[in-house]
Amino acid sequence: MVGGLSIFLHMSFCVVISGSFLVLLFLGRGFLKLNHQHQGTIIGISALAVLSVFLAWVGNAIHLSQSGYRPYLAAYYHRLDFGAVWFLLTRSYDILTYYLNLFYNGNLYWPRHLNPVLLPLVGLCIFGWIYAALGKFGRVAKHLSLLAVICLFLTAVLSLLKKYPFGGVRQTVFMTPFLYSFTAMGFYTLVRPSKLRPIGVVLAVAYVILWTINLPHFYQERVIPFDSKELLSVWEESGKLKIYTLGGAKDSIRYRMGMRLPVEIQNLPFPFPNDPPFLIVSTHSAIEDDFWRRRPGLREEIKRSGYTTTLVVERIPKYPVRPEYIQSLYWPPNGLWIYKISTDEKR
Repeated sequence: MVGGLSIFLHMSFCVVISGSFLVLLFLGRGFLKLNHQHQGTIIGISALAVLSVFLAWVGNAIHLSQSGYRPYLAAYYHRLDFGAVWFLLTRSYDILTYYLNLFYNGNLYWPRHLNPVLLPLVGLCIFGWIYAALGKFGRVAKHLSLLAVICLFLTAVLSLLKKYPFGGVRQTVFMTPFLYSFTAMGFYTLVRPSKLRPIGVVLAVAYVILWTINLPHFYQERVIPFDSKELLSVWEESGKLKIYTLGGAKDSIRYRMGMRLPVEIQNLPFPFPNDPPFLIVSTHSAIEDDFWRRRPGLREEIKRSGYTTTLVVERIPKYPVRPEYIQSLYWPPNGLWIYKISTDEKR
């Protein structure tokens, strides 16, 4: 039932649910040794769990064909060959550095870079993971280490089948509880001996300071680069036109404006509206961008309509839409593009 609820938090947790069922099947031989009363209890609880997961699956419409392969993550899939082992090992390091980057700093994380700031945390995580697998932290921690291995293995296999990305992407967010737990176990093991305790204290203080310094920068760089006065000025200068938005720009604008914009903001409808002039606002990518657009084919739609597209405002984010920035903690980027769609001039 907890697993069913976790899917509502993020669809990637379906990997953990699958891994859990595999572990239960592996341990299922002990089921036959139980008496009938205990067997009935386990069957009843399992039935409720299956029902909960099924309802969550239906409610979220989760399936691999919808949430799996993504063209812009092509570098995070691989074919099954002799290079697959090394590929998956490097991507495993990506996952560790991505989720152990507690400092909200995109510059600290790039794929397969041995960053000296994150490397101690990666080492502690692996150290704690090994200790948990050896049973040093008890039976529950040992089972947790086994489940983490199975979940990582499932994701790796799915990436080889081009069904799911394997790397530091948000689709592997289900690994976060595992990695944080193992890192805590590794840190506890480090500070347990009295001789090493000063090193642990210094390391903890240094990371807290780093987190404190980077947190304000993370917020500022994620905020859309405009204020209410500027957007109102652009809107008034354009003749107070209707505003359509792409992707999540509508919510971003309302958050930034504090609901003070005296005009209705709508998501760009399907099909393309035929009531120009109007404004189109995007906060993630330009209409001309071919790599990652919140509405594929939009440029072609505008071209077929015969309308004129004029770029009014352009603010390039610190981490723009480019393949090398996909793994940044700031993805998707927050920039600003405002276009005026009109019939004043024909192409």
